[in-house]
Amino acid sequence: MAMRQGAGLLGAGLGGGGLIGMSSAGLTRRTLLRGAAAAGAVGLIGLLPFGASRAAEPVKGGQLNIAATGGSATDSLDPRAFTSIYHANVGLLYGNCLTEIGQGNELVPELAESWEVDPTAKRWVFNIRQGVTFHNGKTLTAEDVIWSLNLHRGTDTKSAGKALLADIAQMTADGPGRVVIELANANVDLAYIMSDYRFIIVPAESADLGAGIGTGPYKVEEFLPGEHLLGMRNENYWKAGRAHADAVDLLAINDVTARTAGLQTGEIHLIERVDLKTLELLKQSPDIQVFRTAGYAHRSFCMLSDTAPFDNLDVRMALKYAVDREEVLTKILRGYGRLGNDHPIASSDPMFAADIPQRTYDPDKAKFHWKKGGYDGPITLHTSEAAFAEAVDAAVLYKEQAAKCGIQIEVQREPADGYWSDVWRKKPFVVASWGGRPTANIMLTTAYKSDAAYNDTHWVRPAFDQLLVAARGELDLAKRKQMYHDMQLMIHEDGGALIAMFYDYIDAARANVGGYEPGNFALSGCRAAERCWLA
Repeated sequence: MAMRQGAGLLGAGLGGGGLIGMSSAGLTRRTLLRGAAAAGAVGLIGLLPFGASRAAEPVKGGQLNIAATGGSATDSLDPRAFTSIYHANVGLLYGNCLTEIGQGNELVPELAESWEVDPTAKRWVFNIRQGVTFHNGKTLTAEDVIWSLNLHRGTDTKSAGKALLADIAQMTADGPGRVVIELANANVDLAYIMSDYRFIIVPAESADLGAGIGTGPYKVEEFLPGEHLLGMRNENYWKAGRAHADAVDLLAINDVTARTAGLQTGEIHLIERVDLKTLELLKQSPDIQVFRTAGYAHRSFCMLSDTAPFDNLDVRMALKYAVDREEVLTKILRGYGRLGNDHPIASSDPMFAADIPQRTYDPDKAKFHWKKGGYDGPITLHTSEAAFAEAVDAAVLYKEQAAKCGIQIEVQREPADGYWSDVWRKKPFVVASWGGRPTANIMLTTAYKSDAAYNDTHWVRPAFDQLLVAARGELDLAKRKQMYHDMQLMIHEDGGALIAMFYDYIDAARANVGGYEPGNFALSGCRAAERCWLA
């Protein structure tokens, strides 16, 4: 997730101006610890304490039904429009990226079977896997890769992935099998960035991005926005030992009661975001297995820091001191998570700033800042189960805690459908949920850089932006870690995100589901369609 020991790029072993390469044959945890994106610690901890996925050999056949959250009637198969867990599963059902994240936050080659980076971390070469075809029969080439990535880079693009690719100066094809990427600013995380679910590769010059033509495990048979996507197995899929079901029906079900009921009746085989209030009941059923993965994901209360009264730092500070994080962790997450400290980097991340004092519930400080801020009215907090199953309960609990600090919060429950498009980043104070990102750079670039499309607090701090760009290319591990420390401190000190808790992914499946692997997102890293089978 960052740099290796010493001052040399990618750690020991780099000499002169040569290229450091990674390939499917030699990419191991040891390689990564010398590679472009680890920092001497494993970021994701996969845990299966309540049940383990079947260890039997994969079984072919049947229809696998998966329910995910984040779908709406405005959904599209265009990867530029992807924003949610549901969309990530959609994209990785019909498409592949250049790289993927495996277990333990390990970077794995996908459509790029290997890559090389020069000592400056500005010139990258991705060697494209040969013999891969799209669903329409077209052979994958370097031009398809360049065209697909450029979809997210145009001045008019609405893709939230634009910020992650902003450092690209130019991309060229060195023959049909090599993509050369020149960066304006060094970025040691580029190979990790290429695993982002938005950056699936589609045929160049595609006339209809809504058709869902990719190289992935399933071909789109039917897509009804906000309802489901039915995929039929790609018989020419290039990955061995994947795509076991004949068909996968990916259901958009935001209501946790409906997801749970479908799982219990057997109509649904695998769900994400299990309601923690029913978790113990599910664990007791011999027909259900539960998977827990602890990673970098967090819940937040987002204040638009350019909108009154949240444009006042004292108001933001008062609200941060008015939350009892220990009580939230106990009552809302029921212990399935860790405390947050008002910045988005988890304690398991190698770049985590451990010495920033943990902010605690302090009614006296909350009252002090509230009075100093000069705001005397109620605060409206918008919430919905679309954010996470316990989002309404979390808002109500926070309201009660804040009341003891003299702060009046009014909880506004919003409809699940349209929450992410009409409420999040639109209303001045909302409940949100962030999935884990594999590196600190990707998390901060996606949500905290001033011009990021997903800057859901409208927080602008030029010094932060400058430090973020510098940290991407800093080759000395100690200096780079200090930079990330300083960025976390900036967000902690005056950012608009109240981050009270990091949460564990809790997925549940029928007992006959095999092949589940913990990943950096829910539903086996959003790759359950590819990995799981029905016994």
